Amino acid sequence: MKHIVIELPQFLNKVSHESMGHPLEDVDLHCLKKMLSRCNRIKNTETQSKPMFKFVEKGSFNPRWAAKMHQLSGAEQEGYFWFRADPMELQPDRIAVYLNGNLHLDLDDKEKKILEDTINSISGDEEYQYFCISSAEGYIRVKKHEHVKFTPLYEAIGRDQIQTFPSGVDALFWKKLLTEIQMQLHGSSINTQHIRKGSGLINSLYFWGNCHTQTPLIHADHIYSNSHIIQSIAEENSIEFDPIPNKWDPENLTKGTHHIVDTELLWLVKQGLFSKWLEKICHYEKYLIKPMIKSLKKKKIDSITLISDSDNQFHFTYKHALRFWRMTKNISEFID
Repeated sequence: MKHIVIELPQFLNKVSHESMGHPLEDVDLHCLKKMLSRCNRIKNTETQSKPMFKFVEKGSFNPRWAAKMHQLSGAEQEGYFWFRADPMELQPDRIAVYLNGNLHLDLDDKEKKILEDTINSISGDEEYQYFCISSAEGYIRVKKHEHVKFTPLYEAIGRDQIQTFPSGVDALFWKKLLTEIQMQLHGSSINTQHIRKGSGLINSLYFWGNCHTQTPLIHADHIYSNSHIIQSIAEENSIEFDPIPNKWDPENLTKGTHHIVDTELLWLVKQGLFSKWLEKICHYEKYLIKPMIKSLKKKKIDSITLISDSDNQFHFTYKHALRFWRMTKNISEFID
């Protein structure tokens, strides 16, 4: 038996202003429309295939898992606590300072090293150490001050920074550290170069994640995702994982449940990058959904489950593909 679970979060959520049309309404997504029109819609509570993108959206993961996967210094040792510490651009205006996001940022290897050295220079007694993985991903290792609660990054982007400040017993340490980091980055050589190039500024870090989260139980035989959070959860569950392939040949998949999770869709929508979001959806229509439906009709795979939000799933089998009498509806009729 071959079962395919595809998570395309935000695919059927309302992503535009009420006065605007949905980006998908004028796009030809023939295979997706046919699949949605003929399949069964079921509640997430009625199935074992739980949405994995919720771990990212809610920040309910332990950054130590990914730190181990990246083989960061101290990740395997007890006595350390880990949090995400992602580069961030803050956008000030007259009344607030907004978290602008980081998908538009660009750091080369030299700049990543400068960013690490700049931030680690603040820690006089080596109370923490910072590691920069990319322009959108970083980690901080601390010896204490773990009793803190952070707002998940997904919920924080676009909001006033004050509304996202850490809370809890150790909140004061993190607020002070955040202020010192922002002061150091204000005049950094990285931002001097970025101002000359007209690039986004790295003028803050954003702390999130939960260092006390226990490993969740995941039901899958293979997980495909470009997210290091999802990959690390797979590794903690001893599940094989790979990046999402550019093109799929479903007939080469082994038996079992293959779970595909694209969390980048969350960030593209949240940061208003709808053209890139739409480009990815169209790519999946052509190189993921279409070949899988073709394999399903040949009975090479047994079922496809599409997850687009927290509440509903769309379950598609060979039997559903035969429902020729069901009229093919527009994507707009499935948008929540």
